[in-house]
Amino acid sequence: QQVKADALSLAKKLEALEDSKRKILGENLGGCSTEELHFLEGKIEKSLRVIRGKKTQLLEQQIAKLKEK
Repeated sequence: QQVKADALSLAKKLEALEDSKRKILGENLGGCSTEELHFLEGKIEKSLRVIRGKKTQLLEQQIAKLKEK
């Protein structure tokens, strides 16, 4: 009985994560409220800042290696 409840709970969490992923990718946004869209925009902007930071870090490391050579 407990295993079934855990499986159902995990299935619901997985569906919620998949729905969130689709929204972040820009799919099925028609039913989103303005608040949800602002939230998604914030998450995307934060992710872009992280990605740009990592890109900058990698480029700086490559430049440093080239200068060493």
